[in-house]
Amino acid sequence: MSSAFGASSTPDGGRTWVFTFVDGSPYTQTSSSGNFTGSLIDGIYTLSVDPTKVSANGAVMAAAPPSVTFHRLFGDVNGSKNINALDFNAFRSAFGKTSPDPAYNPAFDFDGNGSINALDYNQFRSRFGKTLTY
Repeated sequence: MSSAFGASSTPDGGRTWVFTFVDGSPYTQTSSSGNFTGSLIDGIYTLSVDPTKVSANGAVMAAAPPSVTFHRLFGDVNGSKNINALDFNAFRSAFGKTSPDPAYNPAFDFDGNGSINALDYNQFRSRFGKTLTY
């Protein structure tokens, strides 16, 4: 583990692992008010597993699995690597909603405060038209 990761957890006995990022690490996003959002900064990432650090029932992994490349781009809710009209329509449907509302979409809550408001819109707007390539 690096100093960027918090404690990992598994919701299903080790089949799936959830990793969180430590607020203040070089990989976490900050809101316009300077608060950490707990989310990755926009960018392209490659995840690689060191097989010598993974074991099950005392047996170490025989070989590393293939690396996985993924991206994080706030507002890209359909995973197309760009922010376009489809994303805007989804944002518009979620705008003004709070976490108890079924129409609330946490993917658009940039600062994680439970409300999709003008601050979140400003973050979305600043990325509109942006495309990531890898």
